[in-house]
Amino acid sequence: MLKLGTLSACIKMDGKELTEYGVDCSADGKQATCWIPSEVGKQFSVYWKDSERVVGKSSKIVVDGIACNGGHLHRTCDRPKQDSREIKGVATSSSKEKPFKFAMQELTDEEEFLNMNVSAGLAQITLVIHDAKMGGIKPYKRSKQPKFPTPRKIHERAKKGVQHAVELGDEIARHPANFLRDIHTICVVGTFTFRYRPLSLLRASGIAPPEKPTGLRQCAFERERKVAPSEVLDLTGDDPVEEVVASARIRALREELYALENQENRKRKRVKDEETDVEKKRKAEVKRERLIASDTILDLTSSD
Repeated sequence: MLKLGTLSACIKMDGKELTEYGVDCSADGKQATCWIPSEVGKQFSVYWKDSERVVGKSSKIVVDGIACNGGHLHRTCDRPKQDSREIKGVATSSSKEKPFKFAMQELTDEEEFLNMNVSAGLAQITLVIHDAKMGGIKPYKRSKQPKFPTPRKIHERAKKGVQHAVELGDEIARHPANFLRDIHTICVVGTFTFRYRPLSLLRASGIAPPEKPTGLRQCAFERERKVAPSEVLDLTGDDPVEEVVASARIRALREELYALENQENRKRKRVKDEETDVEKKRKAEVKRERLIASDTILDLTSSD
């Protein structure tokens, strides 16, 4: 979990906190960034907490450059037990919402998309937390909904290395909200940025450690360890790296090839063992038949 003073935040998937890689905090202690692994089809939530709450807090979530509501927290003296918020999606009514979900980013080579503006916030989730003063309440009124384009197309050269994006899932029930509270923000006290990529891509770029090899993958791992440091691809630089995608794909194909080769070898050995057993049984049967035949042969040359 990323931490800035009394504030902490993380991204959860399947109810568990995602592992954070390449964590970096600013010198002033107000910004934290990291990389997290995304998985297509998986829903996620943004979780944040203030351990002290001397002052009220409000937040805003920016997903792929699209602003969404991030909820608020009261001072400890006002709400002693509520010290965290978990935002699972975008509210569509007082009792329903559409959950956040990782999806494939559609890439195209069509020229009409080449000069389109691509958000600098693509493939990242940003949580901005403010000190805030809580005002009065008012009846719930549906606010303007953020728009998540589906499908979202970008040119393959516009944002290299991006394979996933966020979309909204099907509408589901949420805890009913009958009122809204007026919130007056004072100042930004913390910004958390989670850059997401497929785990294979994070490993290929050296951001996430390689998967610990077991059994059949040991040989592949030993080969990968021989790669020179100069061949490690940098995903953190300002210049996008398309080669990272190819490297991750090559790595996956190599591992698949090693697994298939070992599977084929085991199959051949099993067939050979079965053939050996059949041959042994055949020879034993022939030997048995010969013994039986020798016991039943009559000697017609002897005289009575």
